[in-house]
Amino acid sequence: MSTDVSGLEFDVEQIINSRTNFNALPAVCQRLELELPPAAFQKYYHIFLLSLLLENNLNDARFLWKRIPPAFKSADGELQAIWVIGQSMWKKAYADVYTAAQAFSWSAPNAPIVTSIIENYRKHMFQVLSKAYTTISVADAAACLGISPSTAVQECVQAGWTFDSLTNTLAPTKEVISKAQKTGQEQLQQLTDYIVHLERK
Repeated sequence: MSTDVSGLEFDVEQIINSRTNFNALPAVCQRLELELPPAAFQKYYHIFLLSLLLENNLNDARFLWKRIPPAFKSADGELQAIWVIGQSMWKKAYADVYTAAQAFSWSAPNAPIVTSIIENYRKHMFQVLSKAYTTISVADAAACLGISPSTAVQECVQAGWTFDSLTNTLAPTKEVISKAQKTGQEQLQQLTDYIVHLERK
């Protein structure tokens, strides 16, 4: 085994043990996949796949899943459970993402990454709801955020949303764009349109 490979494997171990800097895992795992024989790399499939889901990099996660030997996939229950999360994210089956994460008893190295995936996914969904809805039912918001209705109301109100108890709906607070920001965005769009016009000539 080369010194470079040993160093990469040490990096993975350090990241997992420290439970920080998970965003460095995809690049390290990608290099290991290139350096190690397939049989030797199998022990990193869990970490690699989880790290891609953590980044919401669903395209690379799907390609990785296709590269994993079928026999290994069928024999590894935890790997299958990881991919259930990935499939749910890909299908935008929001509630299923949280259900899949809670349904499996994760091994010690994988558990903190799964926790980070869910935390990041919940933050992402909160931003999506804030931009996509003027009002949303408490039940739908809770399903998208993977929390109970009462917790959804509490957290959304704390974030500045408005709760209507009569209709049991939540109204996200829209981001206020200042006149200066709006002018800057308009100028950028005009410049983009002009460049496109020149390129078409």
